[in-house]
Amino acid sequence: MPDNEMRGMLETFLTYMISTGNKKLWQFAQEVAQNAKNQGAVLTDF
Repeated sequence: MPDNEMRGMLETFLTYMISTGNKKLWQFAQEVAQNAKNQGAVLTDF
């Protein structure tokens, strides 16, 4: 992981960077990820 302590994938680490009160940003991030998957990107569901 980027902080060299947490285990997991980069996608998991990035979810921790969005504050729990920021639902709009979380929804936007999910939409962007789904759009990338629809266009052939290989992403792990989170």
